[in-house]
Amino acid sequence: MAEGSELKAYPSVLEADIAYQVLRVDPEPKRSGVRKDVQVERDTLTVNLFASKPQQLRVAVTSLMENLILITETMEQFGPPRSVTMPEHTPAPTPSRAVYGFVLYLCCYSAFALYFVWAVIPDSFLHSLGLTYLPQKYWAVAVPIHVGVAVALFAAVIYPAINLTMTPPFSDPRTVTDPHALRLRDEMVPSGGIPPVSDIPISQVCRHLYMDSN
Repeated sequence: MAEGSELKAYPSVLEADIAYQVLRVDPEPKRSGVRKDVQVERDTLTVNLFASKPQQLRVAVTSLMENLILITETMEQFGPPRSVTMPEHTPAPTPSRAVYGFVLYLCCYSAFALYFVWAVIPDSFLHSLGLTYLPQKYWAVAVPIHVGVAVALFAAVIYPAINLTMTPPFSDPRTVTDPHALRLRDEMVPSGGIPPVSDIPISQVCRHLYMDSN
């Protein structure tokens, strides 16, 4: 079995790790007869290639050098990589999320306490405390009712009516296709690969659903 190794030193540990990640997710195809082992230690990238024939090994080394040159040129074009820690979108508790939640908790309970004082405690007691500038208690009941009715009316009538007016009738060609449809062309389908995202024609849908497979 023929064996070959290729070492590539990078200016920084981060650049070597980027090259390692790129090569690690790009394995050699099985039909090439080559097995690739990629390792990284600080700023040194080690690539071991194993093949049963020298010709297969020569092709693999050439492909490896082209990939390394492309990786190096890409990093030189876009500048040195920067180690940036991006916050992950996760429901797990974080310090900033805890602060926002605590402030929201205090605001909600404070607003509810003020509303309760305004709506329940008699005006005579509030006036004796010097609170004479509060609105009438009528609004303590009227505002929630008006808001609730408006939300219910929008959810039950207005929003469905908007959807109905924007939906074309069954005889409209837009129910089948429209100018925004992405038709799949033969040149878009890679050989032996997964076709790109596209809209399936209605004729193909009917053929698969309703016509006899025979």
